[in-house]
Parts: sequence; structure tokens; C-alpha cells
Amino acid sequence: MPFSASDWKDVVPVPQDDGVQPLAPIAYAQEYTEAMDLFRAVLLSGEKSARVLELTAFIIEANSSHYTAWKYRLDTVRALGSPLEDELKFVEEVAFETPKSYQLWPYRQAISDQLNQPQREIDFVGRILALDSKNYHAWAYRQHIVSKYDLWDSELEYIDGLLRDDVRNNSAWNQRFFVVSRRPAEFTAADLDAEVAYALSHIQKAPHNESAWNYLRGQASHCAVLLAARAHLLTVAAESCLS
Repeated sequence: MPFSASDWKDVVPVPQDDGVQPLAPIAYAQEYTEAMDLFRAVLLSGEKSARVLELTAFIIEANSSHYTAWKYRLDTVRALGSPLEDELKFVEEVAFETPKSYQLWPYRQAISDQLNQPQREIDFVGRILALDSKNYHAWAYRQHIVSKYDLWDSELEYIDGLLRDDVRNNSAWNQRFFVVSRRPAEFTAADLDAEVAYALSHIQKAPHNESAWNYLRGQASHCAVLLAARAHLLTVAAESCLS
């Protein structure tokens, strides 16, 4: 988005205070320095306007990890009632440039949670993961979408496709464990048998792949906890009946 210092002639910039004799000042680009000087003034005044959106867009595109710019942009969008669809498009532009920027994902969630478009979000994350299947920020966001919109079954199909393409995709294995262990449906003995068989079938394809073995170990631990909890409930119930 465009940024022009000439649009801010009515604002007194607030320069960065590096002290009298800074030891190692950062050589910012001149335009970025001007933008940040104006942004500090905005933070002091509390201005929420269209030009603030342009200013924060410029700062974020220059430095997508600028948490304060993201937060102030969100506050401005909410104050102005700006179109949320425009914000999703903006995030997508930034995401495909810097997909591992932590700050963009909470922002995306704050916007998307108001729109309730789960398929759009799943498709968006899928495109990001197609670029890098190990992007844990994207996976964390995907877990939020799956949980919020109850997409457990379709997620298993997606994971299965990833593992067919790359049996060593440890992120996909982790996501499968997340789905199997967190979905609301009760985990039965038949489910355990199915997951063990699933893991063993993939171990046969790559016996030295740690991911499938760790998944198998995780299922064993998960089931041990479930069985212990069930035994405790049965004990409490029995004691209650006898008392």
C-alpha cells in the first residue's frame, strides 16, 4: 500500500531516541525512518484513520514482525469498521512473502474469526503449507480452524494425502496425533487398532523413519492415560454404589 510523508504534514514526527552517543545505531532506510517517526506520533495521539492503515501497511510490509504495527492496525480496523475481506487479502499478500512471521497469524485469526469462512481459511493455510510443509505457525493456525469449526474428519483425509506424498513429514504426523487425540468423538479400542495398523503400514514403507515410530509411541501413551482415567471412573462408580 502507498505511503507518502506529504500526507502527514500536520503531524510532528517523533524520532527514535537512541541516546546522545548511540553505540551501534541501525541504518534504517530513510523512508522507513520517516514512517516510524510518524507511527510514534500516531501512538501518542491515538489517531485511527485511513492514512493510519496506509502507514501501518507500509511498516508491516517492510518489517512483518512489527508486533505493535499489527496490533495498532487491528485497533484501527475495528475503530473504522473497515472491510474485513480487505484485511484478509492484505494478510495473504504479507503471508506469501514472509510466511514464518509469527505476528501475522494472530492477526489473521482475529479477522477470520469474525467472518466464519472455515473453507477459505483451510484453503489459505493449505497454500502456505504447500510452500513449506514444516511451517509450525501455519500448523498452529490450522489446528485452531479445525477445532473451531469441527473439521476433524476432513483433516484426517488431508493428512493422509500429505503422508502419501512424504511419509517422513513429521508435521503431518504431529497433526494426525492432534486430530486423533483432540476430536470430541470417544477414542475406542477399534480406533486404537486402526491407528496402530496405520502407523505400522507407514513404518513398512520407511522403517527408519522416526516420525511414524514416535506416533505409535504417542498413541500407546495416550491410550494408557485414557485407560487409567477410565479405571479411576469405574472405581469411583463402584465405591458410590457400595456406599
